[in-house]
This record gives sequence, structure tokens and C-alpha cells, in this order.
Amino acid sequence: MTLMFRLFIICAAIFAAHSGAFAAMTVVTLPGEAVLTLDSGKLELIPVNDGAIQVRFSDGKTPVTPSLVLLSHLSPTKFEVRESADSVTVATAKMCAVVDRATGAISFRDQSGKTFLAETVGTRLLKPTKVQ
Repeated sequence: MTLMFRLFIICAAIFAAHSGAFAAMTVVTLPGEAVLTLDSGKLELIPVNDGAIQVRFSDGKTPVTPSLVLLSHLSPTKFEVRESADSVTVATAKMCAVVDRATGAISFRDQSGKTFLAETVGTRLLKPTKVQ
């Protein structure tokens, strides 16, 4: 095998791995939230205020259960959605949530970019339950 052929095979494998991962996510920005559709379900990032982002993950088919914690009359928080080849970022004035396009894992960062909370890849579990 020639060196050029080996490089071609390696590049093709990298492209195939990345193109599948990136294609698995669509992003829609709605008033008050960003909705990411993953192969594994629907991920909603809802800025509650400048220092809090609500995360809701579902199969995308089940109706949303009203929050038992958050009030529905909160005023909308200003936020922006930034997309790159590697991630989707939902940012408020004081923090941001970053979703890795390859894994779907979420991390939260402060204004300076320091990660203060990160989901471990592969630990998200969606299990049906009933709220009484």
C-alpha cells in the first residue's frame, strides 16, 4: 500500500465518522428556547435568567409535563445561539450551555469560559415515569 493511499483511507474514515455525528443534530431557535434534535431524542435549552438554563430532554413524542419548580410567567431572557462544526452554544449574559455535536453531551461555562458542570458522555438515560 502506498503512503498516499493510506492517507486517503485515514482521511475517508475521519470524514465518515464526523459527517455521521454532525448530521445527527438539528438546531432550531424559538422564542425563549433552543431545540436540538438528536438521534436519541429532543434536547431543549431554555434560558430562565442570565444565570440559569433549564434543560429538558425527551423522546420528542411525549407531551411536556408542566414544571413543578419553575413558574410559567417568567419574562423571557435574552440569549444567543452559536453553531460551530464541533458544538452548539446557548449563551446568556452570565453563562452558556455547550452541546458537543459528536456526543450530545452538555457542559456549562461561566462568563470567562470556565466549565463548572459537565455531563459525562454516555450517562444520559431516558426512562418513562409518571408524576403524581
